[in-house]
Amino acid sequence: MILVHPFLPGAAFGMEDFARQNAENQNTVYHDNHDFDGLLTEMDYHCLFGFHPFWVALERDFQDLEELEEKEDGNEA
Repeated sequence: MILVHPFLPGAAFGMEDFARQNAENQNTVYHDNHDFDGLLTEMDYHCLFGFHPFWVALERDFQDLEELEEKEDGNEA
């Protein structure tokens, strides 16, 4: 059995650190330029979360409320 409990304090510290820095700076430059203590020196961490094009397209669909408004008005196509 693998337990993740030993890692939780470190994860909480990292999230608090990034949140505090971003709140103080009022931007995301701190974590955008962070190299994760040398772990990602050759790579942009954004590639680890490369699903964003998928989510951005879904967000556009959710923001397009025209079809929903037509259904509420009873004007279904």
